[in-house]
Amino acid sequence: MSMGKTTKVSSKLGFFSLFSVAIGLIIAQSGFVPLLQTAAISESGFIIALGCAYLLALTYVMSFSELALMFPRAGGLATYTEAAIGNLPAIVAVFSAYVIPPMLGIGAEIFLLDTLMNELYPGAFSPLFLGYMTLATFAIMNCFGIDMFARLQSLIVIVMILAISFLAYSALTTTTPVEGSLNITDFSNFNPMGLGVFSVIALSIWCMVGAEFVCPLVEEAEKPNRDIPKSMLIGLSFIFVLYLILGYSALHVLPAQQILESTAPHALLAKTVFGEGSSALIAAIAITACASSVNAVMASIPHMLYGMAKNRQVFPQFKKLNKYGAPWVGILFLSLSISVPLAFMQSEIDSIMLLLIAASVSWFIAYIIAHINVIVLRCRKPEISRPFKTPFYPLPQVLGIVGFAYIAINCSPTPEMSLQVYSITGTLLLLITVIGALWVKFHMKEEFFKPVSVPTTSSSVSHD
Repeated sequence: MSMGKTTKVSSKLGFFSLFSVAIGLIIAQSGFVPLLQTAAISESGFIIALGCAYLLALTYVMSFSELALMFPRAGGLATYTEAAIGNLPAIVAVFSAYVIPPMLGIGAEIFLLDTLMNELYPGAFSPLFLGYMTLATFAIMNCFGIDMFARLQSLIVIVMILAISFLAYSALTTTTPVEGSLNITDFSNFNPMGLGVFSVIALSIWCMVGAEFVCPLVEEAEKPNRDIPKSMLIGLSFIFVLYLILGYSALHVLPAQQILESTAPHALLAKTVFGEGSSALIAAIAITACASSVNAVMASIPHMLYGMAKNRQVFPQFKKLNKYGAPWVGILFLSLSISVPLAFMQSEIDSIMLLLIAASVSWFIAYIIAHINVIVLRCRKPEISRPFKTPFYPLPQVLGIVGFAYIAINCSPTPEMSLQVYSITGTLLLLITVIGALWVKFHMKEEFFKPVSVPTTSSSVSHD
């Protein structure tokens, strides 16, 4: 279609599709490792650490729900932030939290899939072959529009939930735990860490981030006012219960030290419960977890870039849509951006993990910005319709700001690594800020921190 012509893309995402996106990035192999490490460190006090992480995550779900339904547009955090505190913070928030970290995170997820599959089936695949095939497959599938994405995501999530539930149930009901494992029915020494259990919240929060990836898809939702907050709240609660069961099932059959020493504790758990015949189950969990993460990111981030392009915050090419209504330029850009660090991970996995921790600090900063947006807009724009209003406002926002700031400060295990993390994060934020400032000043010709008037109704979608 011509560049100027616009049409309204029909809404096609129901509750389960949005629910699948909300948990799609959370249920990942890169989340299983910190989850089971948290269980190994805190033992029977695991529920306290994971519960605190869950409550903290609920604060960002509330803020994103309120913001997404105030401004039901594809730009996501960029739209909310420009309306609250201006274009420069909007660009910095999105690129530092939703473009760069997922590029590295999905690369790590794909790398872990490739590594685990080659351990299960030695010599069957060339290095990184499975990784690149997974990336290419879901990039191509997402180019066929939101319908294809929804079908794939729903199927993947169903298979993944069944596989993880079967593993957790089998581990909990086994009568032959390994010597040295925890008796989870003995509450005589509940929470042996005492107050020290709060020190592992920073580790367990990795299992609870990413539910807000449904927000850039608000224009594609059938019933956004109902399903956007509902999908995130139910999705996060479902993950909390599932991960709690998985963590305790691991403690039931594995000594804590074995969990801490394993690079793939979920695979170790399956092998312990089912023996060497567990390869198919491990492969199913690995493939579906990776596929879910890749598919969710491929749908969400290109829509975010599409919305930013319509607001002139990124190159206009990102608002191009193909005949299926898919933001194909954003999908291509994201695919290429993930491919580069993925190739680098083949020989420098330790360096990449450091980069992942550093980039994740930026993610927490974005959550803090979302909370600030809610507070600012409540003060500046009380008249705007809010289909979802945060309960007990502003308590969740204040707790979220304090909690995520604490985790950002205490995100690494050693002072030496903290210095490296802050150096990388600081450099990353400085670079994005400088580029963003130049873009706003000379391309957009706007003030850095001047709030922008944003329509509070869903925008039409341009087929370029």
